[in-house]
Amino acid sequence: MTDEEREAHIKSCGLLLLKAHREGDVEGAKHWLALQNEAIKARTPRQVARMEGCYFAEQGDLARQAAEGGTSLG
Repeated sequence: MTDEEREAHIKSCGLLLLKAHREGDVEGAKHWLALQNEAIKARTPRQVARMEGCYFAEQGDLARQAAEGGTSLG
């Protein structure tokens, strides 16, 4: 699963959790919460660093893109 797919999955679980909660489905809400927590724990260190705005991770990504001919550094 890509980082983007994982984040979409986390968001979907959260929405389904809220829906189950609104409907009074306690077991369903617990299920979606467990899946959401599992996906959050599966985030890669690089994904977490990007989410936290880690300068070094961002610069590494820019350098990698530049090396692959995607963008220029600057």
